[in-house]
Amino acid sequence: TASTILQYCKKDSTLYVEMPVSKENAEDYYNTLLNNKSVKLVSDISDANYTLFGRLGLKELPAYGLRKAEISSRDSLESMPVETDCFELVTDNSKKIGDSLFERVLKLSKLRGWLNLPVPDATKKGFVYHLEIFNEDKKQTITNSHYTIGDNISVKLVADKNFISGQVTIKPMFIYVFAIDQSGAMGLYYPKDGNVDNKFPKPGNLIPELTLDSYSIPAPSGTDNFYLLACEEPINNADLIFNQEGVYSGVLSRGLTDKDNPLSDLLDMGNAGSRGLPLKLPATWSLQRFSYRCSY
Repeated sequence: TASTILQYCKKDSTLYVEMPVSKENAEDYYNTLLNNKSVKLVSDISDANYTLFGRLGLKELPAYGLRKAEISSRDSLESMPVETDCFELVTDNSKKIGDSLFERVLKLSKLRGWLNLPVPDATKKGFVYHLEIFNEDKKQTITNSHYTIGDNISVKLVADKNFISGQVTIKPMFIYVFAIDQSGAMGLYYPKDGNVDNKFPKPGNLIPELTLDSYSIPAPSGTDNFYLLACEEPINNADLIFNQEGVYSGVLSRGLTDKDNPLSDLLDMGNAGSRGLPLKLPATWSLQRFSYRCSY
């Protein structure tokens, strides 16, 4: 009651209050999450990556969202969003809130899956290109894995020196370049127009360097992770798989239907019908991750 709370509120003091979710809604959320293999529900908060929390919304009603748990020693949390949107509980919209929270959970599981994906050494080798971030203002490649908000950069695909010198050859592969930022947004840099010109190396046409995108670094600060995926099979729906708005604004989850694709378990992470993380990564593809710290 108000009187119970007010006895702890002294003049010029602040008070932090957790707003627990109702038993009925808690059971609904629990049952929805229980059926998704990308999500594991735990009973100890120290084992959790994220926890449900409540606070007052704009209409001064309980609003619920997800935020990082205080303790988690087995996660790449510095690259994950601090919290998601909160959704306010008004009359007869508890199911809508549950659906919105579920969408955020799917997004977080997809992000965490890529950020914590165990990549065997064999999949880090065998491809003769890598990514470099070029600072257009300073006219130099960034070598300290750090840039600041407002810097003008270019994302470049660069051939390895031993490939340029002719010391190594490799079977052409389809490449996909995407990134995950601190807000939870995921974006495809290349290719932009489907599987038209994204097979490298190109026979008889050595391309030592290719600029994939150029832009000014936006907020928020945190860690941005760039990925270079090369595989023998084309990914026909890459624009759906590698594009995702951040957890601060909602889009419907996008399910895959191409179950014949050997990468489907990996690429379907975080979708409603996900089968969970793949048990074994294909040895026929290469995955490289490049992390850059972004600050003001």
